[in-house]
Amino acid sequence: MPQYVDCYFLMDSRDKNIVKNFVEHISNETEITCDDFLVANGKLIIEDVFILMKYLEQNENEVQYLYWRNKNEKSPYKYIMAFYTDDGKIIFGVSMEGNSPLDSTLERLSLRIKSYLKSSIGCMTVEEMPPANSSEFLEFCKQRYTLR
Repeated sequence: MPQYVDCYFLMDSRDKNIVKNFVEHISNETEITCDDFLVANGKLIIEDVFILMKYLEQNENEVQYLYWRNKNEKSPYKYIMAFYTDDGKIIFGVSMEGNSPLDSTLERLSLRIKSYLKSSIGCMTVEEMPPANSSEFLEFCKQRYTLR
């Protein structure tokens, strides 16, 4: 099984169109990796990812992790992620096959995404999830390979 380098980028907006555009920017050949989603402390199940994104846009304290598998095998980006934080933000992510954030090719690919998102902060790590809070994410990035 391959190892993955994960790249994460903080965004202030939870706008569902930004999420949709980000996923489509990476690949138009994706599939969500979950069939349904628990929200409202497990009291509600949402089966449609677009309805979920609208719900998350309106409920800024709701934490949710979304993963899409990239079905385009030629793409360097194998997974696309959107982590909704408990303080109304999103941490976008991509996973690429690799062993080290120090790989210059992976860094270049990550910087392209950072530029596309116009994110002020980004970092790279090896198979490690980001925290569910933007302040904690800033500290998380300081302790990892930070993209400048």
